[in-house]
Amino acid sequence: MDDEYDYEKLGLMCGLEIHQQLDSKTKLFCRCPNTLQGSKTPDFTIKRYMRPVLGEMGAYDEAMLTEYEKGMSIIYEGYNDVICTYELDETPPFKCNDEARRIAIEIGCLLYSNIVEEMHVCRKNYLDGSVPCGFQRTMILAKDGYLELENGKKIGIDILCLEEDAARKSKTEGKINFYRLDRLGIPLVEVTTKPDIRDPDECRECAERLGLLLWSTNVKKVLGSIRQDVNVSIKAGTRIEIKGVQKLDWIPILINHEISRQLGLVEISEELEKK
Repeated sequence: MDDEYDYEKLGLMCGLEIHQQLDSKTKLFCRCPNTLQGSKTPDFTIKRYMRPVLGEMGAYDEAMLTEYEKGMSIIYEGYNDVICTYELDETPPFKCNDEARRIAIEIGCLLYSNIVEEMHVCRKNYLDGSVPCGFQRTMILAKDGYLELENGKKIGIDILCLEEDAARKSKTEGKINFYRLDRLGIPLVEVTTKPDIRDPDECRECAERLGLLLWSTNVKKVLGSIRQDVNVSIKAGTRIEIKGVQKLDWIPILINHEISRQLGLVEISEELEKK
């Protein structure tokens, strides 16, 4: 595979989504310690089933029905010292963590973003069981900032959100998914860039600079505390999200692989149209 492309001619556009856990003393919507338990044996387990419910418009969510039809069940593994009834969806959320909010505002300022006047808690539906209540609580905190690269180019920052992390999947056995609840509720920021990145090396540099900026604040600095997704599109193709890119050096390689894949699909499509 030839990795040397004319990115301008291809109309390459890339963007980043960075998820970074914050190192606050407690979780985002309860006062349980912000501490992961690693491979420690859980103190208790709870089994639950996915069931569809009518939405506000009086209809069932199609994605929820699809998950329900799979017949999957979920076992949540909990720890007495870092879990309360909030994580189990048995208690309403507490007040938003002020320490986490201050850290997120600092990050927004470092990205020259406009801090919102009011934070509104919104829902992101989670249908895989990683959030017991079925949705993640998230808040837009800042928008319309930028990150400057070494050559002076400014990569736009679309939005910065403060949200709670989901539970971590430990294993799957048949039709049972196992999730550990120690990670659930840990505050994190999601930083989304605008699609201003025009070549793979520029994308790598942007991810590196953004990571260094985040690490200059009070965020967690352990393996797995930062997760990055790369959005890629070309003129003849479509936008694809490459999730969970763990290493900076993988970014240019994965982008070029995606370009090659999309060009191959375009070539196949053109051949089929001729027949």
